[in-house]
Amino acid sequence: MSWTCPICKRTYAKKNQSHSCIVKTKEDHLTGKDENVVKTFRALLKYTESLGKNVKVRYVKNAVLASAESTFLAIKLTKTHLKIEFFSEQPIEEFPVEKNFQYTKKKNVCYVSLDEHSDITPVLKKWI
Repeated sequence: MSWTCPICKRTYAKKNQSHSCIVKTKEDHLTGKDENVVKTFRALLKYTESLGKNVKVRYVKNAVLASAESTFLAIKLTKTHLKIEFFSEQPIEEFPVEKNFQYTKKKNVCYVSLDEHSDITPVLKKWI
């Protein structure tokens, strides 16, 4: 059973799920970022949106979130690079994954930094 926040109107899997109601725009996230960050973000966003009609992209306070039935990718933009987080069933112990965190019994969060467009490899796309 899903729950919709009465303030920001976003839908969540759990009732009263903790979140920020602050909504930003794509431009808010891109302002002041290096050109390589903007190009890398646009390439990652294009790939993410190509995954299906039900993929939704939300621009929230500290990240850009991609979801289908639930959130599957978080993109955090810094001035010089992107930091992404995605779920996997097993920890991924190979480059470019920098660290893993066991989120639930069956889900791990993988953390990757992207410096340029070419960092979005076929292997990374498969993991996402």
